[in-house]
Amino acid sequence: ARPGTDTAFDVAQMKVGRRLAIKLLNASRFALGFAVDRESGRTTLSDPRDVTEAIDTAMIAGLSSLVTDATSAFEEFDYARALERTEGWFWAFCDDYLELVKARAYGEGDYSPAEVASARAALDLALSVVLRLFAPFLPFTCEEVWSWWMDGSVHRSCWPTLDELADPGDGATPEALAVAAAVLSEVRGAKSAAKVSMP
Repeated sequence: ARPGTDTAFDVAQMKVGRRLAIKLLNASRFALGFAVDRESGRTTLSDPRDVTEAIDTAMIAGLSSLVTDATSAFEEFDYARALERTEGWFWAFCDDYLELVKARAYGEGDYSPAEVASARAALDLALSVVLRLFAPFLPFTCEEVWSWWMDGSVHRSCWPTLDELADPGDGATPEALAVAAAVLSEVRGAKSAAKVSMP
């Protein structure tokens, strides 16, 4: 609810929150699947400077915008706007970006090691930031995921800043990801109409 607005308990909102928490857990499992060293079993952190591919830098540019917006909303005590903005970005991230980079993150196809590393580093960075943005709203889910790969508590970690995000470069804009997502949506629509499953 907006500041100063009372909200009645609503089961439908609880279901929306549950769906969001489950999606966050599943997206986290996917992203962290690349962060575990198969030989040692230890979790490794990617270097943000490895984010070099255009679609990855476009996602980081959008993430930077999200951090700015969510921080501004919190500073104005507008928690509903912070959640709304974070949730909107996260669903687009899952629906579009994860689908676009899935094969590259797995190293499937004719991708160079640098291209694979870029996808994995971008996933690490996005997950770290998103967990901290969602932590005030989904405290237990975020704490659980944080414990899978980080020491300490997500609630004692630093709030995300633009300084920790890899510089996406001058040409990187969130619009580039939006264009790729629009193409993906058209492909989904065509496959659905033809009753063909997505690969």
